[in-house]
Amino acid sequence: MTHLILAWALLNAATPEPAHRVVVTGTVVDSREKPVSNAQVLLLWQQDDPRAQWSQQHCQSGAGGRFTFPDIPASRSVLIFAYTDEQAASEPIVVSVKGQRTKTVTVKLKAEAATPLRVRVLGKKDQPVVGASVRLAVSLPDPRTDRAIPIDPPSLSVVLTGNGDGWYRTPTKVPGALLYSLFVSADGYATCRMLNRRIPKQGDSAALEPIRLRPWRTLVGKVVDGQGRPVGDARVWTHGCAEPKRFAIAPFVVGQTDANGCFRLEKVHPEACLVFAKTKDRRWAGQAVEPDEAAIQLTLLPRGAASAGGDSSPVLRPVQRASKQRHRWAAQVLRPVVERAEAAKNERLLYQLLPKLAQYAPELALDHLDRISESWLRIQVLTALGEFDEAWELARSSWNPRDRFVHYQKVFESCQDAQKRRQMLTDALADVRGTIIPAFRVAASGYIAVQLYRMGEREAALRLVNEQRKGAEQLAGGLFADEARYYFSPGLALVDAEAALRMAASVNERLRARAYMDLAAQLADLRPEVAERAWQELAARFGWISACWNAMPVCHKMARVDLDRARRIADRLQNLPDIPAEYALAKMAQAYGVMAQAVAKSDPATARRLLQVAFERVEAAQRAQRPPQPGKSRLWILNGHVFAVGASLVESAVVVDPARSREYFWRALALHRGPDAPSRGTIPDQQIREQRNLTQIAILLGLDSTISFPNCGSESSSRSSQKPPPGSRRPPAGFIQFFWRPWP
Repeated sequence: MTHLILAWALLNAATPEPAHRVVVTGTVVDSREKPVSNAQVLLLWQQDDPRAQWSQQHCQSGAGGRFTFPDIPASRSVLIFAYTDEQAASEPIVVSVKGQRTKTVTVKLKAEAATPLRVRVLGKKDQPVVGASVRLAVSLPDPRTDRAIPIDPPSLSVVLTGNGDGWYRTPTKVPGALLYSLFVSADGYATCRMLNRRIPKQGDSAALEPIRLRPWRTLVGKVVDGQGRPVGDARVWTHGCAEPKRFAIAPFVVGQTDANGCFRLEKVHPEACLVFAKTKDRRWAGQAVEPDEAAIQLTLLPRGAASAGGDSSPVLRPVQRASKQRHRWAAQVLRPVVERAEAAKNERLLYQLLPKLAQYAPELALDHLDRISESWLRIQVLTALGEFDEAWELARSSWNPRDRFVHYQKVFESCQDAQKRRQMLTDALADVRGTIIPAFRVAASGYIAVQLYRMGEREAALRLVNEQRKGAEQLAGGLFADEARYYFSPGLALVDAEAALRMAASVNERLRARAYMDLAAQLADLRPEVAERAWQELAARFGWISACWNAMPVCHKMARVDLDRARRIADRLQNLPDIPAEYALAKMAQAYGVMAQAVAKSDPATARRLLQVAFERVEAAQRAQRPPQPGKSRLWILNGHVFAVGASLVESAVVVDPARSREYFWRALALHRGPDAPSRGTIPDQQIREQRNLTQIAILLGLDSTISFPNCGSESSSRSSQKPPPGSRRPPAGFIQFFWRPWP
């Protein structure tokens, strides 16, 4: 075992080799081994991190079928594919370029690997639609997951032509080994998308699944006041979709009421949607509109008036319905994805999915538990199921001390039973004192000391820190030695704040920012003055991005013990060097929101004032936004971010000020490009922007923040691109990703 630990330490301390570049050359030949000139050659590569984006290069084969890519990173994954108008490669070629300077490949084309495609577009009563715009985008499949590789622009894009009978055909043959997406639009119909399907093999010509377009609908209604009198000159508009299963491409439709309070909205999406109305002197109002509804009535009340009909619910009915469907829908989305990840032995994806499945559908997670061999994944699932005793025993059985420490943290922080938590600390402390690995002993002691101090065992916490302080200061260099000092510094701050700050500054550059962030977050409610200094050091050394990220947990904890200091940190966000003004205002609003939640029980009046300030800041952030610039990173094109902050503030409002939560709901929803917002330009990649906004709407409607629903415009687009297991139905559209959260 000692040899294994030594090998593990040496492996972690090793310095990675510098990346180098590779020249990829090759020849394109046909089935008779004759060179093919003027063939289109695609090369896609991805960095070593499997979560990294793919990059694409392309060229054309010259005389003798030769092609060259002169400057390719030595990447984890490199794919090569070639095609012409009449033939294509049977599948992408996976190339290994690790440790090489030059790589030569041969790409063989076959006539049977390319096929002309045709698709029929149908409209009302399955009648053919003439004059539709049909675009086909083709993507390469990832060899590890068999899913489309996201490339913008797509690897191949073709416009289909029609001949008046509702059939649309590609002008040339299309490679049959790839994945296709269809984008269809026609006058009088909602846009439809069919994403990432396999091209069927049907001989000389392939007929794709028919596309059924649904016509826009007309929505009429009336806006009245609390006494039933018509309200003229009210602004009315539609927004998104009301139900999680029905998220679709749904643009704004804006209208105005006449003198009789009546309105008429044309080209409303056929799916369910939300309809809003407002005037300058009345509160926002809105309701969900089902697909079969054609007429509605909205009631506007004066500001500060009680809700209509005595309904005191702090959130909207669509929110309540979405919350009731939440677990069932999440389990429906998660189950087939988990099965595919398990079949592919994708441990990273299982690590993300199974704990969520345990939260939403425990019986389904138990079915998978017995088939999990990795202890760390079993611990995650057991913790999510609430089986803390079994999870703790499994954590104790890990031979690697570093893994054992990480497992201890996960189980301890998930358990809310005070008696069990105390017993866990006792067991962990006995384990720490019995280990022969100094770095593990130091790291675990700092964490345990902070938890003991927080639970009221202050003498025991300080005694433990003093026992291990000398050992921490004498640790030799190396990766885990720095990591041990990083974990120990919050515990040391309980005894000596200056020494703790010096220790955080002494770790290597890779861990230093995390050391300051952890020091500030861990001590925000124990030693707020030390937490404030650590946060200031973080902002000065690592810039405004790290400072903004760390401010949320710091302000949330610190507000409980020192509200003035927490507000001081929040206000300093706008003075950080180089921070965009709109981003600073949005993060200030977010900080005030978490402070309001922190003091909601102890000081409700102050919490309500903090919440009001938070909404004022986020609305100021929306007004301060600059037009998005093409080609710039969307991370700082802040329409979506401001709306996400507003969504988190609605969650705060339900806790802090339930009586006004409806009003805050409408104010937050107005942040999403309301009808009164000036035009701010367009973002080139419309699909990504719509995807992000729909995800944020899902958060606002009470859905879990790790579930995102892709855009879909028809029955055909509401199916998953993944192949279902034999004998099972296709899963509904949905994918799992870690999305924005209110704070770390």
